[in-house]
Amino acid sequence: AIRAYKKALSIKPEYGSAKHMISALTGNTQKTAPKEYVENLFDGYAKKFEASLVCKLEYNTPTIIKNIILKSNHSSSLGSVLDLGCGTGLMGSEVKDYCENLEGVDLSKKMLTNATEKNIYDKLSQIDIVDYLSNARMSFDYIVAADVFVYIGDLSEVFRLIKSRNGKPGKLIFSTEHTEYDGYHLLKTARYSHSQSYILRLCKQFGFKQIHFSTTDLRKEKGSFIKGGIYLLSFETH
Repeated sequence: AIRAYKKALSIKPEYGSAKHMISALTGNTQKTAPKEYVENLFDGYAKKFEASLVCKLEYNTPTIIKNIILKSNHSSSLGSVLDLGCGTGLMGSEVKDYCENLEGVDLSKKMLTNATEKNIYDKLSQIDIVDYLSNARMSFDYIVAADVFVYIGDLSEVFRLIKSRNGKPGKLIFSTEHTEYDGYHLLKTARYSHSQSYILRLCKQFGFKQIHFSTTDLRKEKGSFIKGGIYLLSFETH
């Protein structure tokens, strides 16, 4: 596989997806997956995404996240919610009934087409997460990222932008592929794992408070469950 990707790069030197796969297969952790890799991956996966993830791989993270949110929330409404990396709308479907406003962001046009058909979002945007956080006018009570940060290694810019640009105090809840090894790591699956110690360092650096942390089975891969971390953080605005 490495030889094949290197051959591809010799033909197309700026082929970001090939660079990312070589990094993953050789243990060379980069800060994030290229936009083109993520967009192409999910555009190609869109048609079979839900059937594969939910039925075959026993993916239940949106339900787990919803239950944690509802348990910690002191109101019947979650207010305004941003679903980062919303995909086909699995997370949105779980929380829609509790939201006054629900907005979704995703890089994949084909995934967003499926989300649009569900008719659960008040607004959907096709854009990279960091680009969105850098430019959008945000005033959300909850920002949710289910199975999204596995495609972003270095989360410091995401944390910084959420803290500095959201118009009011809020909560950030997300899942990771969990590791006990400190930091973030690019795996041979081309996804990233993150340690709790790394997330806690980001909390200290950017002014977040950890309300909840637990580990869970995210989904199956090659017959075994992947261990995940679920985080609920709160933050104040400047």
